[in-house]
Amino acid sequence: MSICNTCEGSWKLPSKSDYEHLSDLDGDLLIATSVWHAVFGGLKYEDESRYFAFMDSYGYWWSSTDDGIWAYYFVLAKNGIRLDKFSDKKTMGFSARCIKK
Repeated sequence: MSICNTCEGSWKLPSKSDYEHLSDLDGDLLIATSVWHAVFGGLKYEDESRYFAFMDSYGYWWSSTDDGIWAYYFVLAKNGIRLDKFSDKKTMGFSARCIKK
């Protein structure tokens, strides 16, 4: 979860509350504005024999908020469905999105 430390400057992985602030916006608006330049990279299941799924249809991004082996993540559909939050095992393959501190 320290991926953003490799970026120059003061960057951090967004917390659950950072994403919740964005989730109040309409998904279409979020995608259409400069607020969110989303890459819909899909996900990689924790079973390494599985392939990536939902490429170019959904984006899954980790948050910095965790609960032991679980962490919150957020998902946004390319068709503009709301940004929603869930939690899952940290062994899942989701994208990381860094924001300014």
